[in-house]
Amino acid sequence: MTQASGRGGGASDEAGVEAGAAAGEGRAPDDVSRVRRLETQVDMLTEAVHALIDGLETDPAHEQPADGRAARGARLARELLLSSGQ
Repeated sequence: MTQASGRGGGASDEAGVEAGAAAGEGRAPDDVSRVRRLETQVDMLTEAVHALIDGLETDPAHEQPADGRAARGARLARELLLSSGQ
């Protein structure tokens, strides 16, 4: 698990999906599948944005980004997106 993936999400999100699926029982199975796929894509994009944010955060002692953090954050975000097929 990456540092970015530890933020948010979790069982409560999955419970919301299940509750939403139960509330929309009249929906076609394809609709539920599409919603879950979109939620997965949003989660991956959120992880990528968090990786970029972590890379761009400044060092409070120096008020400048730490050396190489921006590049590492950008590289991690790109790898996350490539691995998910985005």
